[in-house]
Amino acid sequence: MSTYEKLQAIDKRVIYILLALSIAVPLLFPLGLPFSVGAEVKNSYDWIEKNINKDDLVLFSYDISTGAMPELGPITTAVMAHLAKKQVKIIGIATMTDGVMMARQLYAPFAKDLPYGEKFVNLGFLAGGESGLSSFLQNPYNVFKADADGKPIESMPVMKGFKDVKDIKVMISVNCGPVGGCSIEQWVRQGFVTHKKPVWIGLNAVMAPGSMPYYRSGQLTGYIAGIRGAAEYETLVGRAGLGTSAMDAQSIAHALIIIFIVLGNVGMMAIKRSKAKGGAIK
Repeated sequence: MSTYEKLQAIDKRVIYILLALSIAVPLLFPLGLPFSVGAEVKNSYDWIEKNINKDDLVLFSYDISTGAMPELGPITTAVMAHLAKKQVKIIGIATMTDGVMMARQLYAPFAKDLPYGEKFVNLGFLAGGESGLSSFLQNPYNVFKADADGKPIESMPVMKGFKDVKDIKVMISVNCGPVGGCSIEQWVRQGFVTHKKPVWIGLNAVMAPGSMPYYRSGQLTGYIAGIRGAAEYETLVGRAGLGTSAMDAQSIAHALIIIFIVLGNVGMMAIKRSKAKGGAIK
């Protein structure tokens, strides 16, 4: 069998194994391959950097389903790392049931920087969709008497100074769309349109085209989409995480696929050319 014929007959199992390794190795051992930071992510980072100060109240809604964690988890972690550096106070809620569990998981790495009850509280599931959100923003203590673990919230230091939406500096929703919780449109209506508060969004990449008009029109102050957005934000925060390693894995896997496509086509064209000339294939 000639070299070109061998290129055409590479065992599929070899390709699959190499592809699996090209994904697994960078995820376990990030390479830190360079990539550019987009304008949306840079502007979103700069807004928090310039407008959010120590002890400012941030409403953070974990509108995340379990299935959306691979994309939204890294976004949340990167943004929380930034907020932890700014030493803000975070009021955590979730407008979808999965989000309560996701909030616990995503808060854990920051428990030292954001002590529970002092700098962070997880109020739990906010039922009622947009109506529930509207009620919460007007009078949070009519909606929540205790946190997600049943602890009274009025005596918590993090809740001091929080009477209603007027005390919130920015609303952040890491959002997987209208699948049971408040959608981006509802956050815009309640946060920006009704209460004139900055709304900052993290979202799945598939939702980016439909949500971009809200950002372009100024109704969204912050906008991060997909694993690429997470990696870009990690770069700005200076904390490499799953977003960065996922970009490494994606880049190497894509490069490997391109190499196999090129080799396969080179082999195919060489064989065709040799047959056309009536010569032997070497």
